[in-house]
Amino acid sequence: MKILFVVHCFFPEHIYGTETYTLNLAKNLQLLGREVTVLSAVFAGEPRRESLVTRYIFEGVPVICIDRNHLPPVSLETSYDLPALEPVMDDILRQERPDIIHVNQLMNHTAALPRVARLLGIPVVATLTDFQVFCFNGRLEDTRGLLCNGPDALAANCLDCLSREAHNHPWATDLSPRPPGTGSLAGRLLASMRPGGGRLARLRDGLLRRKTRLIAAYADFDFVITPTAFLETAFRRHAPDWSYRRMHFGVDVDRSSKPPRQPGSPLVVGFIGQLTPHKGPDLLIEALRQIPTQNLHVRLYGSEQQDPAFFARLRASAAGLPIEFAGTFPGHHIAAVLREIDVLVIPSRWHENSPLVLLNALATHTPVIISAASGMTEFLHEGKNGYSFPMGDAAGLASAIRHFVEDPSLAARLSSGTTYESTTEDMATQVDALYRQVLAPQIQ
Repeated sequence: MKILFVVHCFFPEHIYGTETYTLNLAKNLQLLGREVTVLSAVFAGEPRRESLVTRYIFEGVPVICIDRNHLPPVSLETSYDLPALEPVMDDILRQERPDIIHVNQLMNHTAALPRVARLLGIPVVATLTDFQVFCFNGRLEDTRGLLCNGPDALAANCLDCLSREAHNHPWATDLSPRPPGTGSLAGRLLASMRPGGGRLARLRDGLLRRKTRLIAAYADFDFVITPTAFLETAFRRHAPDWSYRRMHFGVDVDRSSKPPRQPGSPLVVGFIGQLTPHKGPDLLIEALRQIPTQNLHVRLYGSEQQDPAFFARLRASAAGLPIEFAGTFPGHHIAAVLREIDVLVIPSRWHENSPLVLLNALATHTPVIISAASGMTEFLHEGKNGYSFPMGDAAGLASAIRHFVEDPSLAARLSSGTTYESTTEDMATQVDALYRQVLAPQIQ
């Protein structure tokens, strides 16, 4: 069996959750005797490669990479459906001749890929890791950071999100937020709804078409895998007829018991992730100002280069607190890093879905404090392997940390009951069985 994984970006330049999920699946399927290739991309605006299509090997996995600098999006429509990619996709799929395609993220490849796959008769399955199919920012949150249900009737809420991120999209720069007093985008949109429409009305229609087009593309897939109940529920509101299959992610990590804390040693609270606003590290710093910190040490792991301006604000706000900015570390060091952390905080402002750092923490018997995102709380047993707090609520986070500060033995007690057993081998075995189910009619 030959499998082609499709992902928006990949190692070594991109190292986060969807990329890691793809790599882990690919390597484990190789161990099962499957032939695996990854189809990735370079974002327009990243360093340009000499050719539109390049190939390389990463950790034994063949990778094909499309440089979108050669075919950049020039409009909202071409950001999600670029017909000019069709001959590129057709050439790649005819060369690779996969038995099945597994889409982990369609961004950069657009609806052109499933269209070509359908014409060539190649079955497709997908794993959902965010909300990109019907949510422009992919995080299912509005401009206030609150849970969003997707485009409203006018897609005015999507226009507000688009305006916040307009600096990332050259074709949308005229949507940049206006000065106070000039009206919201929703109001401007209503004003534009007159004969002839106007720029905002056309973008509104484009955002609604985006949702319709991408949902239709995924509807052709044989199965759609969801790692959490929350993600499946969110998608069923918009795409009730897809064929869903729920499968938890697996992690490979040293599951040895945590070493005992030395008497009198400070409680070590950790954060591991992107130092960006939607991940909420600033909430952790704000919470620390509300509790005693004399017997506390906090380690924030993450790159200061991802959002330098935000990192500068973090460092300034951390002045006088027992906070160590610990930088980044190779992924295979995750167990060693977590072994030195008594409790891991995941204070995300967006609706995380089974983040690998959460699963790694649980697998290494590290209690957690998480924001109350349903895609995380379904792995939480409150008071047994950690605590949750209302999303975006620094006071609630402070209260959760206080449990551990006031009871120095709590972290060790919770650690003994904190676990996560699913491995990447388990995950790959389940996915491989799904492939065989899809291909069974062809084999017969």
